[in-house]
Amino acid sequence: MNRIHRVLSGGNTPRGALCVLLLAQLGSDPRALAQPAPDVDRACTAIARLALPDTRILKSEAIHPAPRYAVPGTEQGPPRPHGPVEVAQPFCRVQGVVAPQIRFEVWLPLAGWNGRFQGLGVGAFLGALPYEPMAAALEQGYAVGGTDTGHQGGGADASWSIDAQGLNAELVADWAHRGIHEMTVKSKAVVRAMYGRPAGHSYFVGCSSGGHQALTEAQRYPADYDGILAGAPANYWTHLMAGQLWYGLATRTDPATDLEAPVSRIALIHEAALRACDAADGVRDGVIENPLACHFDPQVLRCQPGQTQDCLSAPQVQALQQIYGDAHDRDGKRIFPGLAPGSEPGWPAMSANQVSFAQTFYRYFVFQQPGWSYAGMDFGRDVATADQRIGGIVNSIDPDLRPFASRGGRLLQYHGWSDPLISPYNSVAYYESVLEQFGAGRDRGAALATVQRFDRLFMVPGMGHCRGGEGTDTFDGLGALQRWVEHGEAPARLEAARFADGVAVRTRPLCPYPKVARYQGSGSTDRSGNFACIQPPVMDNDRVTVWDTDTPLPAAAHDFIAIPLAHKGTALRGHRGDTPGQAGARTIIIELKDHVPTASPNTAGVPNAFPRPGAVKLLEDEQVIVWSYRWQPGQPSPMHFHDKDALVVYEEDSALKSTTPDGNSVTNHYTTGEVRYNPRGRIHSELLAGSGASAVITELK
Repeated sequence: MNRIHRVLSGGNTPRGALCVLLLAQLGSDPRALAQPAPDVDRACTAIARLALPDTRILKSEAIHPAPRYAVPGTEQGPPRPHGPVEVAQPFCRVQGVVAPQIRFEVWLPLAGWNGRFQGLGVGAFLGALPYEPMAAALEQGYAVGGTDTGHQGGGADASWSIDAQGLNAELVADWAHRGIHEMTVKSKAVVRAMYGRPAGHSYFVGCSSGGHQALTEAQRYPADYDGILAGAPANYWTHLMAGQLWYGLATRTDPATDLEAPVSRIALIHEAALRACDAADGVRDGVIENPLACHFDPQVLRCQPGQTQDCLSAPQVQALQQIYGDAHDRDGKRIFPGLAPGSEPGWPAMSANQVSFAQTFYRYFVFQQPGWSYAGMDFGRDVATADQRIGGIVNSIDPDLRPFASRGGRLLQYHGWSDPLISPYNSVAYYESVLEQFGAGRDRGAALATVQRFDRLFMVPGMGHCRGGEGTDTFDGLGALQRWVEHGEAPARLEAARFADGVAVRTRPLCPYPKVARYQGSGSTDRSGNFACIQPPVMDNDRVTVWDTDTPLPAAAHDFIAIPLAHKGTALRGHRGDTPGQAGARTIIIELKDHVPTASPNTAGVPNAFPRPGAVKLLEDEQVIVWSYRWQPGQPSPMHFHDKDALVVYEEDSALKSTTPDGNSVTNHYTTGEVRYNPRGRIHSELLAGSGASAVITELK
């Protein structure tokens, strides 16, 4: 089997990581091939006379490479630094411009057309045709279109967005959405003129800024494409750029918070994150499968008194907490999610390139002040200004995909969990917003079933920005999308590979969100077939992995406690290799990892949390003590000390007021089945704030 082609666009720019990823299908079904008429050369040149609204066809020529055709102008500069882009097969090259200045091209096979049209996105602020991915798509038999989105310039240049009057909103709109749409409409008209019939199916492919363009097509122009492949979408520009500036403020404005100089701490941080979360999928392989369940506390890296090696200073720990945490305003309102544990090797690219790139966005698009500096940025005020001035033009965050879905459109989204440039949590947040849009008045399961009929998100463990990283970054997303569109085969998983020296050294399944891949306990951990796609854990740290399931899980990698929610006050003991969970019975599974905790002696002068009046011991062994407890109205639990880590599984909807020794109180609301982790050393009392509350508490020895 041939290897899937991965083609980058915009890599010549200082911000080359914002790029377009083409995951081209291999081995098109020969039955789908439609050979054009013998006089295709004449049909090609006749396109020069094609009349289209607001459009001039500049040139239409039939090209017969002998043996290869070097695309003029690609010897250097965008979109390829080393050029030239070469084409081996005969094709019709059509060049045109849509008013006011949206340049576009359509390349059409003179033989072997597969009956499909493919539109391509472009990266960052790039104002150039994506010739390299166009050549790859043409090689696979597609009629393919691309555009410069209405301006000419490099991927890091935003100066074109302003003129003497200020922001040129028309050019910005052409870059943000209109350019791709006009290219699509005009290209499809050219395809019809060339072959005498329209393309059987149309697909759009883009990653990063191209991923933003992909979601824009689904939201603004739902009739343009039958299938859309959207990777790592930069769809929330005003907030994404603020998130990148948040990283800059955390690490680049104070030497005390620098994580890269004078000594780089990146490898140290990455290794600590892997120690905390790598093994959650049942195998330790240098990749964090599901950062959503990863609870990595940067405080573990803080230097202790007298320690100077292999640790972080207090300011560096604070910077790390800011990177993993959300960018937010002064009131704590989230602006953009932080980066995921596991993404650390890519952080130097963020600090070297993307902070400057984001500053450029705010300088030109938002304030029209080329000298503006992010050092004095007020996140609440400045992001609100950006939203008000240009958010409606550049952001694509509308969750209402009903027009796209109603006409049979299919959307396949993907994002690398180790993306250091665009937080992968942004893709999760957008997908969750779609679920909420379609879930009004229904439970989450029903909403997910509806949305997955037309939209599926695949998170890629260990993959960086669009490609690369430590994970399996090569997969046939476009082929899966085509089978979904043309044959109704919704992708239950994508087979992905990691290559070294041209050889696949690891394969893994990519699972449709929210499912994750988990090792089934036997066979090579480098083979996809030994992993299953399952619902993810609700908690994962160095002591436990916690699952909330109503179906059996694969064989447990550790001993576990099972808490069936239908039977209050019950806990069952299970062992490594058993199959936890029961069909139709919601159960909380607590897998007990091999871990030796540090003792926490009680010097607080208050009783230990357990035993206490009203608590019933359900079981005890060398690993755990499990208690059943019910809070009583008007009877606060006394101030107590947790000498052991403990997991609290609430058996009913509950509200508890917690008070610390200094008198600070907070009322927390819990839902049935919710799990709370109480770390060793915590001191508090609790008072029932609702009608009732019961829980099963597992203390970890």
